[in-house]
Amino acid sequence: MTKKIFLTLWGGIFLSWISYAFFMYARLPEEIATHFDVSGQADGWGRKDTFFSIFLGVAVFLNLVFLFLHCSGVRKIPTSLINLPWKEYWFANEERKAQAYQRLELLMAATGVFLNTLFLMVLHMVIAKSFDPNSSIFGSLFLGVILGMTVGFLISLFYLVKPPRQSEATFD
Repeated sequence: MTKKIFLTLWGGIFLSWISYAFFMYARLPEEIATHFDVSGQADGWGRKDTFFSIFLGVAVFLNLVFLFLHCSGVRKIPTSLINLPWKEYWFANEERKAQAYQRLELLMAATGVFLNTLFLMVLHMVIAKSFDPNSSIFGSLFLGVILGMTVGFLISLFYLVKPPRQSEATFD
């Protein structure tokens, strides 16, 4: 059930920012904001076709990588190459190994949600600043959301890889 929720969120956010990018592309000026300082002010500009080509290419590639890893690709990685806290526990027998792979696959889906939320926020920042370079709609709010998402993601990561208590059920 948890996997389905993450996959639904992942797909929904991915389709949202892809649709947003295609909808806004024609409305943007030829030169758009492409880099921002720590306060959220645009300090770099570039051609929209170059930005969108690189942004979409990298984002789609990363989504494909994490989708592959989610869909049993992580099971193809040799155990010796997996860096996981409490690895000795998780790979002690076949049952725990199967649970570890289920959790890692869930982690790949959670990473997809995290990345696509980040892509959506960055895309919106680029678009908003391209229309009004002096707008201050982001800055600390943008950084706060990113920081909050990162902390939440790290807490989830810890929860996913810690060994379960004896009374806890397995993950699905």
